Parts: sequence; structure tokens; C-alpha cells
Amino acid sequence: MKMRLQTLTIVFRHSREQIDLDSRLVAFHGKSGAGKSSILRIINYCLGGSAPGGQVIQEEFLSAALALTLGSHSVLLERSPAQTPNSVRVSWQGASGTGSMEFPLDAAEKPVFGDDVYSFSDMVFCLTGAKPMYMTIRRNGIPTSVRLSIRDLLWYCHIRQHEVASNFFNLGAQGKEIKSRKAFEYIVGSYTEHLSSLEQTRAEIEGQLKANLTSAERLAAFLKDLGYGSKEDMQAEIESISERLEEASERVTDIRRTLHTDTHPLDDLRFHALEMTEALQSEQDALDDLKRLIADNTALRADLISMKFKLARSTTADEILAGVNFLSCPSCGQHLPRRPGDDACGLCGQERAPREPQAPEVLSADLDERIDELDKSISRMSAQLKSQSERIRRLDLERDSVERRLSEETAAYSSRSIAEMRQAEYERARLEEERRHLTDSLRLPETVDRILDENVGLDRERRRLVEQIDAERGKLASAETEVQQIEVVYKKALLAVRFPDFHEGDEVRINRRTWIPEIWPRGNAERAWTFFDEASSGKKSLLNVCYALAVHAVADERELQAPTLLMIDTPTAQGIDREIDQEMFDAFYRHLYETIRRFKSTQVVIVENKFICPPDGTSYLERRMTRDDPAYPPLIPYRLEAEE
Repeated sequence: MKMRLQTLTIVFRHSREQIDLDSRLVAFHGKSGAGKSSILRIINYCLGGSAPGGQVIQEEFLSAALALTLGSHSVLLERSPAQTPNSVRVSWQGASGTGSMEFPLDAAEKPVFGDDVYSFSDMVFCLTGAKPMYMTIRRNGIPTSVRLSIRDLLWYCHIRQHEVASNFFNLGAQGKEIKSRKAFEYIVGSYTEHLSSLEQTRAEIEGQLKANLTSAERLAAFLKDLGYGSKEDMQAEIESISERLEEASERVTDIRRTLHTDTHPLDDLRFHALEMTEALQSEQDALDDLKRLIADNTALRADLISMKFKLARSTTADEILAGVNFLSCPSCGQHLPRRPGDDACGLCGQERAPREPQAPEVLSADLDERIDELDKSISRMSAQLKSQSERIRRLDLERDSVERRLSEETAAYSSRSIAEMRQAEYERARLEEERRHLTDSLRLPETVDRILDENVGLDRERRRLVEQIDAERGKLASAETEVQQIEVVYKKALLAVRFPDFHEGDEVRINRRTWIPEIWPRGNAERAWTFFDEASSGKKSLLNVCYALAVHAVADERELQAPTLLMIDTPTAQGIDREIDQEMFDAFYRHLYETIRRFKSTQVVIVENKFICPPDGTSYLERRMTRDDPAYPPLIPYRLEAEE
């Protein structure tokens, strides 16, 4: 995958830096803090990586443009944290024409260019003429087919200063190791389009198998929780529920019929209460009549007493009674009827006849007699009034007791009836819902059987695909040759740099499952160790850089699908020059430059504190960067505290 850097233009707030990169070897060197590592991070940023870090860079950095060659195309990659945080503007000229547009870093749902370009990574593959690789990864436990990204390949092209002694191409990084393995397979050619298609189909079938099995297990567990083992068990339970439902419906009907019947258990008590109310009203009417008679007699008695006073001042009775209009009988106290005519007597109703005037003494005796009679009548009626009031009080208490009992028994009867009715209706509804649920669930055993039958066919297809994949991989003998060649070159590299405790009799084996290189002391696999077993930072840095050089050496020689770019950030920063002697340090750089000299297409960009000049005949560009020498300014010339 041809990739050759040409120029990098960086725009800061108060300066614009243009850096020439058009050489097989480009070196940035000088003391720390001048911005050397930031150059590699900005190149990586233009290639779709994260924004360069560091406080000064973040404060001053505005945008960057990287001119490079991708395949047969001249390309310009432009990015700005403010304007294109999640995309890269790509401008190109070449065999496929001329164009310029922004490409998202994350794949879009639909193609953004042509028929098969969904992202910036896809466009890089398109411009280099390389075919993207599909790989199978697990998302939420389900195998999923995704495209390999150019970012995954660049893990083998950029050795970062802060990771050189801790990260081995993400082969041991959780969540990234699978992509790193697939990137290595893509580089060595352990991949064909047909193999990718087979693996993609297998991933889809395995995902369907797992989803089907999960569904079947959940359905079976659900049926087990319900207590049913088969379809016949469920049908028998439905019939049993139907019988109970019919009984419950009959019970509801019976209760409703009882509630609407003409005869009520409390009717006798209700009629008794009504009779008592009527009797109480009759007694109350009699009491009111007595009160009225007593009032009338009392008023008549007062009138007769007044007559006695009038008689004492009169000579005849006629004078006393003259003008008196009797409303009640002075004898019995009852109301007198209206008499016809003006000459009729108000008491007897006869026509008045002339008579001799009576003597006052006779009339006074008659009045006394009448007053005494009224006193007796009033006394008798007062006794009757007291007796009647007591009778009414007792009747009222008895009626209240009957009505209270009627109210209590009515409430109790209604509550029992309503509660019984509600319970019966609830039981009927519960049985109806249970029958409906079971009827709907009757299809579940059939669904489980259908899913399991489908899985049998899917598993048969999966096994067939596995055989095809194994056969296709068997055809990739060249890929195994490339891996073996990397093992040979890696061993030579470790011997060339005089790696401590590594000898000619030791073997290098790349694990075919993890793609992690192992060191077998004297060929002993049981004593094998890897980068992750080494404790020394300096030695880990050597292992890291030597393996990168070995991979790119084989890829360059055999024109494999690795990007022809290798950026190494300060390989001696982790103490190589302090932990190994000067002779080993010199040996490392001799091997580095000898490898670069043999490269046909691969470009190397290196950042180092101390620059070691390559041997004569090696073309290179170098830039010294300091914070205290104006002749060698830092990356941001107006900020002397720039950061690495």
C-alpha cells in the first residue's frame, strides 16, 4: 500500500510552519520540549488519528494539511479541530480523476463516494488501489463482520514515544487485539476476498445460531416456569381451565339473580320500621290536638275570669255579656260552629228573644261553676299530654333502634353480596385471562421445535463453511512463507542490535493464533517468553522497534499490503543508551540505517534526542529543533515552552 509523505503545513495562531517530508529518511532531533513528537502526532492526526495533545499545542494549533502520495494519486489531507473534528477533507488528482470532499471518520450508513466508500478509511483504500478486508469481531457477544480500517494498519506504522516500552502493536491491548491480528493477517496476505466473504457468511450464521439458541432456551425456560413440558400438557390445562371458567360464569349468574329477586331478607324489618313511623306520626297528631285544646281552654278560662271582674262593675249579666263573641263552648271548650244570621246566638244558635235581665249574683255563680269545670278539664288534658309525650318518646326510641338495626343489617347484607359478586367476577376474569394466555402460549413449543430444526440446518451450513475456510487458508501457502520470513528477519535484527541474552541458537516463533512473536531459548518452547514478559524498558523498546523494522522489511521486499510508512518516536527515550552499552547503541543505529537503505518504497520518519548521521549514500532530511537557539527554532517559534 503505497504511502509517501511530501509536505506538512501547520497553522498556529501566530505562525504558519511548512515542513518538508519528501525523503526516504526524515529525522527531527534535539532536546525535549521543542515540538518534535508533535510533528508525528499531527501527521497521524491528518491520517484520521486523534487531535494532538499537550497544553501549548492545544492552545495554539488551528489546522494542518498533509500532502502525500497514495497509490498513483497526489493527495492533500486537511483537518481542523474546529471545522472538521470528525472528518477529513480529501483532495486528489490521479488515475481516478480529480476531486475534493470531506469524508467521515466513522462509516456512514450509505456510501458517501461511489458505490463502496463509506468513510475516510475506505477512501484511502480506494486511492491506494487496495481492497479493504472484512473481519469478524464480537459485539455484545455476537459475531459481527466489519471492515478493517486504515487506522488498524497504522498501528504497525507509528511507534509512539510513550508506548514504545508498554504497547506491542496493540496485540495485548484489550478490545484492540483482534483488530491488530486482522491487520497483521492483511499485511502478510493471510486473506483473500473469497476468504473474507466466507468468514463474513460464517459470522452471520454463527450470530444467527447464537440468537436462535438464546431464543429457544428462553422459551423453554418460560414453559418450564409455567410447569408445562409439552403441547399436550398445555392443552389439558386449557380444558381444565375452561371447565372452571364455566362454573365461575354460572356462579356470577346465580349471585346476580339473588340480588334482583323480589323477596329480600330484610323486608320484614323494613315494614316494621315503616309501621312504627306511621304510629309515631299518629301519636304526634294526638299530642298536637291536646296542646291546642289546653291552649283554647286556658284562653276561655282567662276570658271568664275577666267577665267576673266586669260583673263586679255591672248591675246585670246582660251588660257583662254584651258584645262577647264566644269562639269556644264555655262548657266543653270545643270550637263553636259559625251561626247563620246576625241575630242568632253564638252559643246555642237560636234566634235571640227578648228576656228579662239577670241579676249579677246569678251570673257570677254560673261563671264560677264554668271556671271550675275548665280547671278540671285543663288538669285532665295536661295529664293526658304528659302521658302522650312519654308514649311518643318511647315510640321514637324504639323506631330509632329498628332503623339503626335495619341500616346495619342492610349494609352488612349489601357488603357481603357485593364482595361475593366481585370475587366471583374476578375469578371468572382470571380464568379467562389464564386461558387466553395459555392459548397464545400454545404456539411456543412449536416455535422452540422450529428454531431448533432451523439451527440444525444452520450448523450444517456453518460446518461446511468452516471446511471451505480451512481449504481456502490452505491455499495461502505464501502467507505462511511471509510469516516465516518475518521470523527470520526479526531474529537477524535482534542479533544485529546485540539484544542482551539473545543468542544464535535461540529461535523466534510467531504464535499463529495470537500473532505475538515468542523467543524460544535454544529452541525450547516451554521456556518461551515475549515482549510482555520482559521487565526492562530499554529491552522492550528494542523488541518493539526491531519487530516493526522486520515487518516493514519483509513487506517492502515482497510488496505486501502494509502502508509504506514507518514513524518511530524516540526509540532511545526509554533508556536504551543507559541500560545497554555504547556498542549496542551504535549497533542499533547501524541496523536501523542498513534496513532503511534496503527499503525500496518505505519511508521512515524518526524523532530522536541525539541524531546519528546515516552512512554515506543514504538520502535524508533532518531538522534540529531547540528552545534556546534561534538558528534551530522549535515547532511554535513564538512559544518557547512548547511540549513534546
